[in-house]
Amino acid sequence: PEPPLPRLDAARFEVEVTEHAARLLATLRRLLGAHDEAQDCFQDAMLSAWRARETFSEAASVYTWLYRICVNAAFK
Repeated sequence: PEPPLPRLDAARFEVEVTEHAARLLATLRRLLGAHDEAQDCFQDAMLSAWRARETFSEAASVYTWLYRICVNAAFK
């Protein structure tokens, strides 16, 4: 049998990240205080999210899931 499809396929992931990027970046700027640090953290967080996309549960919104990943990345 074929493996199950990821809950967030590439197309949906791109749409969701694009839709929520401004809010997530604003949150990271507030947490980190610098635009460049926020941008770097956002890139790291989105890479982490991409790698963990199969763990996404439809019980949460994509924004909430991405937000938590961003906040966790900021505090590393």
